[in-house]
Amino acid sequence: MLLWTPEEGFGYFEIGAVVEEEPEARAVSFDPRTLRVNTHRITDYITNPTRRIYEVRLGSGRAVHVTEDHNLFTIDEHGAVKRVPSEAAEGQFVMVPDSLPDPPAEERRIDLLDIVDPADTTLYASDGFGTVDWSRVPDGSKQFYESADSLPMPAVHRPETPEDVDVAFRQSDQKLPRHVPLSREFGWALGFYVAEGFARRTQIQVGNTERTHLDRFAAFFRRYDTSLSWNEREEVTVLTVCSALWSRLFRDLAGTGAQKTVPARALNWSDEVLGGLLEGLLDGDGCRRDTRDTLYTTSEDLANAAAYLGTRLGRPTSMYARERENHISMSDVAWEGTEWAVDFYERDRAHKRGQYVP
Repeated sequence: MLLWTPEEGFGYFEIGAVVEEEPEARAVSFDPRTLRVNTHRITDYITNPTRRIYEVRLGSGRAVHVTEDHNLFTIDEHGAVKRVPSEAAEGQFVMVPDSLPDPPAEERRIDLLDIVDPADTTLYASDGFGTVDWSRVPDGSKQFYESADSLPMPAVHRPETPEDVDVAFRQSDQKLPRHVPLSREFGWALGFYVAEGFARRTQIQVGNTERTHLDRFAAFFRRYDTSLSWNEREEVTVLTVCSALWSRLFRDLAGTGAQKTVPARALNWSDEVLGGLLEGLLDGDGCRRDTRDTLYTTSEDLANAAAYLGTRLGRPTSMYARERENHISMSDVAWEGTEWAVDFYERDRAHKRGQYVP
């Protein structure tokens, strides 16, 4: 279920864990009196007896698992809101959100200190660190760190860490500012990575046939003086971002391999950043048409997360799956399996294809 908590903002939570732990939270839910989706404070936590679970799948391809007698909503012939139990929903039109609520407070930057391992991290501050715990500095290394205006991260008390420090992994000369701003270009680069990228411990790789997309990806990292490597192949060009820090950040946010997806915390970002994220996904693995944009993926989790992203941006979405055979040029392998397609419509055009549900 989608909740908002003061500590993490929006995120996905298992309902059983929520009932057991009783967090201070607000649930994203539908109010049948106002016909609006918003956050509502959780007022009670109830453990129900075991019930049959139903999968409710819409004609648009979206699906949800709910218990028997779970309330869905429709409109009767008089225009009044009517409740429909889950087991009786087949053949009914049911209400779905056309948007998700904005976060009460947008996340505007990412603090690298939240994602790195302190034992493997060095901090740099030309104006000093304030109070230092020299017992956390290896014997004989004090002069070395002082000459470099640096310290091992454990030697600096976290609340006193300067805002403008630079961050690097130990024995690496590649640094990044502590705070990485969340911009449209950051969102685009992350989305393009999710669609087309692969990450190892010390690098990110993306491959594409469109040089303009690769140039845009490269331009984002050049702003941080990140080392890049190009490999021109016959069918595809591969760009490598040579940075363990960027790899760590992208893997921490979006995962790697088949588990890459839109991070749940992205629902706390601005529409500008999320618009870039969706654009990056579509530039990597999508298709644009006059009436809709379509993302293709072999990951059902990514398809679901992308559909949430579209809804957060106020774009009606639909999903479907099909069996496909394909050749992956970047790795030169043949693939067959289930491919998911997520369609994103502009709100004023969705009704023309029967996607808008009142």
